[in-house]
Amino acid sequence: MQPKMTHVYSLSATDYVIFVAFLSLSIFVGLYYAIKEHIEKNSKKGNPDVTDNYHLGGRRMPIVPVALSLTSTFLSGITLLGTPAEIFDRGLLWILYYLSCSIALIINSIVFLPIFYQLNSTSIYEYLELRFHSVALRKCAAATFVLQTLMSQGVVIYGPSFALSGVTGMSTWTLILTIGMVCTFYTAIGGVRAVIWTDTLQAALMYIGIGILIVKGTMDAGGVGRVIEVLQESKRVENAMRFDPNPAQYYSAWILLFGGTVFWMGVHGTSQMSVQRYNCLPTAQAVQTVVRLTIPLYIALTCMSCTIGIVMLAYFYYCNPLETGEIKGSDQLVVLFAVKVLSNDGSLEGLSGLFLACMSATTLSTVSTGVNSAGAVIYEDFLKPLTADRISEEGALRLNKVLVVLCGFVATGVAFAAGPLGGIVRASFGLLSGFNGPVTGIFLLGIFFPKVSGRAVLFAYITVITLVISYSTWTFFENPFKGYFLPTNSSLEGCNGANFTIREQTTRYDAHYGNPDVFYLARMSPYLMSFFGATFTVFFGNLYSTLFPVSKEQYSSKRRHSLTYFGRPRKLSEDGSESKQELGVSDPSVWPIRSPSPRSVQI
Repeated sequence: MQPKMTHVYSLSATDYVIFVAFLSLSIFVGLYYAIKEHIEKNSKKGNPDVTDNYHLGGRRMPIVPVALSLTSTFLSGITLLGTPAEIFDRGLLWILYYLSCSIALIINSIVFLPIFYQLNSTSIYEYLELRFHSVALRKCAAATFVLQTLMSQGVVIYGPSFALSGVTGMSTWTLILTIGMVCTFYTAIGGVRAVIWTDTLQAALMYIGIGILIVKGTMDAGGVGRVIEVLQESKRVENAMRFDPNPAQYYSAWILLFGGTVFWMGVHGTSQMSVQRYNCLPTAQAVQTVVRLTIPLYIALTCMSCTIGIVMLAYFYYCNPLETGEIKGSDQLVVLFAVKVLSNDGSLEGLSGLFLACMSATTLSTVSTGVNSAGAVIYEDFLKPLTADRISEEGALRLNKVLVVLCGFVATGVAFAAGPLGGIVRASFGLLSGFNGPVTGIFLLGIFFPKVSGRAVLFAYITVITLVISYSTWTFFENPFKGYFLPTNSSLEGCNGANFTIREQTTRYDAHYGNPDVFYLARMSPYLMSFFGATFTVFFGNLYSTLFPVSKEQYSSKRRHSLTYFGRPRKLSEDGSESKQELGVSDPSVWPIRSPSPRSVQI
């Protein structure tokens, strides 16, 4: 079980009003789009495919909301809790992991998105069946996504709920139920349009809430000059100057650059959660615009999250609450910091409630996208082939809503079991990175290696998933980097005479390189998991292809070529479609594009 904060803070009535108003607004958006969907259906307006409307917004969503949705979805409560704590404990180098996302987004816009958007599919995993002629591979990857998503969403719900329980007086399980049920309700009834528009509101709240915390925290810490002075004194800048290529260390610039790029390629390029958002857009040009817009939005929000850690360091440097016993874990630092900074001035009543809403927004935006995408994948990849000819469009829509509700319940249930997993960031990246790399690897095989067969990719995927899960379990229990943190400078004067206990530092070895008593391979950086997973999948895929070559009887080489990087559409048409002759394919059955009707682009 995770330890709780030793002191419970209280919020004012205004704070609770702001928090409840935010949750109510999210529910209202879901109700609005549920009613709008009903009106459109009865008036015969919009896309006649109701499941397409539900999961893709009729493929006519505006650009800015989609960009904000992508930004907020992958900056969850884990980011807001874990990133500042990482900066506080170990220094500035972590920022590079987020900056590598920009590289990944550019790569994705060139490599993956032109092909995936042209497929016009609800599920990204349809590509695997079309490319490799393998239903088993499609279902295997889809099942992995659903499992990974529901597990990780449980962690996303648990993290902020646990942290907020110490300041609201509410129990962790009450907050888990509140956040989980509100999110499930508006996602299920409103579909992807409710998700994207609530994400937009939540993203705006995140920018405002984090910005206020940074400004007020900097003032209380002594100003910008004092913050910079403490940052230099604490050696957090010095610790960021690590360029050692040795993979057996916590991280270095090279590890975060390469590991981060592959990780974010998977998150933004080969994940159902992202590609489903891109497929909500009316044209391929709109997709590229969203990518270009997402980069600065994402950098701004991640850098703001890192800045919280820098300001928090200056605020707590001479009296570390981890050493006074005021809190028991680094994941509680941000909430304690916010409560102290935003509640110490009666004239600023309501700011704590705003931050509480901000923290909830980071969770809702991630979980709503996750359960919506998981429901879409379960239907498209598993149930639709079995029920397509047996149920009506109305029945399919009801089934999709039930699936989203079930996914929300499962994610909420996982949140109750997330406590024993340990640190929020470590648990999240253990789950995400373990599955992220092999999935990215199979899509890289499909796009860059036309001669690799479906059986080879399936066996490679199973091999690497098994290795990654085994390795992750091994390193989780070995925990070679346990106790790695940089010291603060707590003193009796700084703590106003309060008792404190200095966190013990390991003197026998450099904790940055892990416990030398642990086997070398177990000391690989956790931030290289995606890189190794993708690399080994590509390696084994090509190796197994020598044993299981492509069968010419299965499908033509033209079909394979049209679904790879080398045969991708070079010039994207205005409505997202291409003529099959331009793609080098004359047989309509070998290129699965469904030509959409012309759609207008909204900003």
